[in-house]
Amino acid sequence: MSLRDLLPLSLREVADHAGAHIACAVALEFGGTVWRVPSHKTHPDAVRLRDLVGEAPVITLTLTLGGHSLDVPLARRAVVRWLAERGMGTTAIAARLHMTRSTVRRYMREGRG
Repeated sequence: MSLRDLLPLSLREVADHAGAHIACAVALEFGGTVWRVPSHKTHPDAVRLRDLVGEAPVITLTLTLGGHSLDVPLARRAVVRWLAERGMGTTAIAARLHMTRSTVRRYMREGRG
């Protein structure tokens, strides 16, 4: 199962424009909120994302979806997988997402299917 497949539908538009990794970064940083996509790469929210995923996808996001408001879900299954792919360990993921290690391990097993 691809990372994009793990994303809730509301984040797939972000993934289609800028990549699944930036959709996961959006969920990690702004999940549970209504988020207005920045219109410029120097906006503080864009800088937060750039620090996670680099400048090119952030520029793409600001150019394609800048100014739009998104209901951003937590997307925990996708975020767990993304953080694991970036080399973060189970304990660190659990702490970052405020969940148990067993939940992180379960999400990782489910995401392989």
